[in-house]
Amino acid sequence: MKEENYTDNFYEEYRGHVIASSKGTGTDESTGTVITVYEKSNFPEFAFIIGAGYSKDLEPKEDLMGKVNEARSYVDSRCCERLKRGDEIPDSALPIYLLEGTEFYVDVTRFQLMEKLNSHNVIPFSKMEDYGDCYRFDYNRTLKNIPEYPNRRDKEIEIPEFVVMAPEGMARKYGITIDEVKKKTDFDFMVNQMEFDLRVKKGKLPTLDIAGHIFYVDMQMDKLRPKDDFGSYGISFNEIEEYFSEDRGSYLIPYDPKKREFRELDYENITSIPKDLIVIEFPFQQVLDPVGWNRQGGWGLKEDLKHIELKGHFTAKVVDWKQTFIVDIIKDNLERMKPKEGKKEIKEEPKKSKGRKR
Repeated sequence: MKEENYTDNFYEEYRGHVIASSKGTGTDESTGTVITVYEKSNFPEFAFIIGAGYSKDLEPKEDLMGKVNEARSYVDSRCCERLKRGDEIPDSALPIYLLEGTEFYVDVTRFQLMEKLNSHNVIPFSKMEDYGDCYRFDYNRTLKNIPEYPNRRDKEIEIPEFVVMAPEGMARKYGITIDEVKKKTDFDFMVNQMEFDLRVKKGKLPTLDIAGHIFYVDMQMDKLRPKDDFGSYGISFNEIEEYFSEDRGSYLIPYDPKKREFRELDYENITSIPKDLIVIEFPFQQVLDPVGWNRQGGWGLKEDLKHIELKGHFTAKVVDWKQTFIVDIIKDNLERMKPKEGKKEIKEEPKKSKGRKR
């Protein structure tokens, strides 16, 4: 089965348009991939270009995917406006699914439902609950979407899998026949089957590269276990529990690259950035090993795998100390440790007594 491919030579026909990528020709370091969108029936009369700026915070694949999705959204908006005017772009229609009287397009490029006459109203798969052979979510008839807060007037909606709602789109996306699609489930497409086989059937543990050394994600031992280093204790998830950043959605810990261990800092007395330690960032264990997480929690091995990308290897990011809270702690400690300037003691000269005249 062909996996969806995001490369420098990306090409996709989407809703009567072509979305294609090419390398930017600029000379500065920020130049990345350029996405060009054009309507098939008007080529080359009409084209739209998404800029070549490259985000250093994103992997090339993520950067490209973001631009592709931006291009798809542009096409959606354009198709919607033309449809409202009664001028539908050829080949722009998608399969329709009716939700409480409102027509939604079934978009398998991003696995979402998109209101036919309002392309900005989207119900993403990420907000749906997976029940194996169907999905459920609360639906608000006024918002025509999933409400931020539950309301007793909301209705629970159940929809079938995408292979049922849009078999042609799935066949086109993955390069197989419609008959082949009908023999499969969403799980077969949404989850990397090779990684699932390696993890479940062959028992291969996911790995995490930390500063050039490989660690096994060992959920049974509840730790990151260094490969071929029996002198290191490794990194216990229990020890770093307080170091999980809700804002970043990942762990941010001080790490000793020589001992290959987590190092707790003396926050009360630290006055300078440790020269022998680095700061590393890596995902929560459910992301690192969702299969092991499910097994440890007593859930089905396939639980949430459609929502979490199953990967066999990760690389921890080295973070500059200046981007952490330790800078403020050091500043506060230095301020606190400054000798307090008291009032200068004024010594009075003893008054000379005039005495009595003799």
